[in-house]
Amino acid sequence: MTPIGSPPRSLALILTNGYILTFFSEFLFYGQFNDPGTPPLSAADLLLLWGVYSLMAYIILTLIRCYRVASPPALLLVGAAYGWLLEGGVVATVYEDLPLSLSFTGLAWHMPVAVLFGWYFVQNSIRRRPFAFNLRLASLSGLLWGLWAVWPAEVTGLRPAWSQPSLWGRSGYYWRPIG
Repeated sequence: MTPIGSPPRSLALILTNGYILTFFSEFLFYGQFNDPGTPPLSAADLLLLWGVYSLMAYIILTLIRCYRVASPPALLLVGAAYGWLLEGGVVATVYEDLPLSLSFTGLAWHMPVAVLFGWYFVQNSIRRRPFAFNLRLASLSGLLWGLWAVWPAEVTGLRPAWSQPSLWGRSGYYWRPIG
């Protein structure tokens, strides 16, 4: 069963949402292309990362369709499932520092920031709000991201994202999901 419509449309929907989740789950969190202290990602690494998040997008879209999610509170549960599946199934951070790791990063980052803000609120804002509101939202988001991105420099000595222009960072807010 495909999330929505024909297979080509579903593939486009899944890949687009995978891109959005990649941006808000990885690049927004670290403020740069790679985890602090690791070498830069190659094109193949970026495609693999996008593929993993596209699989997670498929799971999210399937959950939304199967359970008829139609409100932000219901989306919170889908976001929690996404965070736990990602942090417990794809990487093992859920098991690193029990019991606190059960709520962080899956519930403290992926659910509110990646799913509710990045995937739901930004998409709805672009569709329904006036340009001036979206310009203010993009400016405020960029300012907060710039401030947030300083922490890798404090922890690892790496430069923050705003000092390293990136194609993903410049285009991430403006992608609009198909569907």
